[in-house]
This record gives sequence, structure tokens and C-alpha cells, in this order.
Amino acid sequence: MPAKDEVMPEESQLHPDLARIYDIFGLHHSHQISVLEVNVRNTKRFSDLLQAVESEFLMVPGTPSDEPEVEGFPVDDECLVNRWGSTQEEYIEQFRSALQHLNGKSRTITLSGCEFTEDDLLRTAVRMVRGTTRMKQPRWVLMKDAFCCGSGVAHALCRRFGFDPDEGLRK
Repeated sequence: MPAKDEVMPEESQLHPDLARIYDIFGLHHSHQISVLEVNVRNTKRFSDLLQAVESEFLMVPGTPSDEPEVEGFPVDDECLVNRWGSTQEEYIEQFRSALQHLNGKSRTITLSGCEFTEDDLLRTAVRMVRGTTRMKQPRWVLMKDAFCCGSGVAHALCRRFGFDPDEGLRK
């Protein structure tokens, strides 16, 4: 139902530019302008969400330029994907490549002013795990207790960092 003061566009009276915008969104020209406005607002919101995800997860340090006019300026970060001018298939392929590039890369976190990668912290925890008794226990059992995880995850953690899951450890 149209709002009191909202006029429904008539197809013959609809400005050609506005008709093209209706067509872009797949809306019939008889829809109220408020329907078109909601579609535009949703598109903007989705674009902002995509920008936030790209900025948070897909930015990598840029490479310095060889051009003399930019010498001394800070190097801008680069996004691993480019949605501007890309087809859907191209963007999906760029995203797939970005995921492969990022897979296995550990985030850097700062604790008490010192920077560590998550992998460094996990590797240290796997290396330093010790038993609580004089009886030997397999490393994976101690990892399971230390990380409150199942045996499969405990084995995977040991193997990921090059430790034998079945190595017997004691106090």
C-alpha cells in the first residue's frame, strides 16, 4: 500500500533514468519509489559489509613503487581481490586465490608489548607440554588435556609442529 504522500510512478511518466534503475534491480516500474529506495539502501549496506570484510581479512602489505615521485611516501596496503571491474567469475577466482594465499598464515598478536604469531605460541605450547607424574604419557594425551580437545585434534597439533604424538613424556 502506498504511503499517504507517496505517488506511484506511472510507466509512461517514469523518467528514463529512473526506469533504468528500476530495471537494474529487477523491479517492475509500477513499484513505489520506497521499494526502490530499500533496494538501494540494501545494496549500499551489502557493499559496506563486503568492504569491511576485504579490509579486515584480505589486505596485505603493498610493494614499494620504483617511481621517483612517490619515493619516501608510505607504501599502501593492497587488497588480494578487486571487485571493481571484475566479473562474478573473476572475483570468485581472485577470492579463491586469496584464501589459498592466506591459508596457513598465522596472525600476529601483541601481548605485553611483544609480538607473537599464533603459530609460535601454539608451537611453544606443544613443545613445552609436560606430564604431571613420573609415568610416561604420550604427548597427544597431554595435549588433549592441555587444550581440552579430542584425540584427533591433539594428534594433529603434534604433527603440525613436527612432534611425535606418541612420544612418551613425564614430569
